[in-house]
Amino acid sequence: MPELRYDPTSGEWTIVAAERATRQREFPGGPPPAPALECDPRCPFCPGNESQTPPAVLTLPGLSGWQVRVVPNKYPLLGGQGPGSPDGARGARAARRPTRLSPATWLAPYAAAGVHEVAIVSPSHRRWLPDLAADEATALVAALRARYRALAARRDVRHVMLFENHGPAAGASLAHPHVQIVGLPLVPPAVRRRRALAGRYAARTGGSLWRDLLAAELRAGERIVAADERLVCWAPFAPHVPFELWLAPRQPRASFGDLSDELVRPFALALRAALAALALALGPVDVNYVLHSAPVGAEATDGLSWFVQILPRLTALAGFELGGGISVTTVPPEDAAAQLRAALASP
Repeated sequence: MPELRYDPTSGEWTIVAAERATRQREFPGGPPPAPALECDPRCPFCPGNESQTPPAVLTLPGLSGWQVRVVPNKYPLLGGQGPGSPDGARGARAARRPTRLSPATWLAPYAAAGVHEVAIVSPSHRRWLPDLAADEATALVAALRARYRALAARRDVRHVMLFENHGPAAGASLAHPHVQIVGLPLVPPAVRRRRALAGRYAARTGGSLWRDLLAAELRAGERIVAADERLVCWAPFAPHVPFELWLAPRQPRASFGDLSDELVRPFALALRAALAALALALGPVDVNYVLHSAPVGAEATDGLSWFVQILPRLTALAGFELGGGISVTTVPPEDAAAQLRAALASP
């Protein structure tokens, strides 16, 4: 029977309807894609083409040349100059509370202030995070943490997002693997909602929403994919898509900027393993992964934790999901976690 499941961290609902699964239609196999070149002379992210990008804001050296380059996005989502953000921040960190817009301002555009950068994952045109060596993956995470901290220190940034779109179905416009880093002049509604829910939970129960949720998942065990004393990876109880995964520190910290030096390498390897498990279980699949973190200035918020949400692009949103705002998945997360545990345990 279909089940309705609730995500207490976002306030969103999911329908788990395994009976609707028709894997031949929903999860097409097909031939694997042709292997990409190690270096594409036409790609602006490949070595030798550095002049095709804006000057790097961060470069980490590799065995030969650079290992990670972070550059301003040539076609940014944000970066305009103007009167400020629509929540009343006006680019100043002091203004934290959004203002209620009057009808007179509903159709008034605002300059899209902020910053948009690209972290080129490696010199290789074809290797993304699951294909990297341990030191290469660690260098990538170190670069992402450094740029997260740099953007969070800007007066015109109120929230920092990190994400990778891997594959055309995930929205990637260039084949060379790259992570995008966006400093927003406002706090996105979904982030505000997560913080508000954590606050209400604490006021009602005296507990920490994220700490209690993680403890419940660890006790249940059936959705855990991998866990050690530092990090936990699991299939969430109310997933948005089949085989969705969350990866978070076992000791919750609200901001990714607080990632310790000791945790950089373990986190890089855990994220690499989670993405590799999906590839082993599902074959080549396009993926989005997004790093969720507390807004700038809310780093001490109890009840929140930074985490990575991994979303394989196996199905498309249809009218019900778009119109109702309720996710539908045909793969129970308990089944997904079992398959991924088996994939990680395989030779």
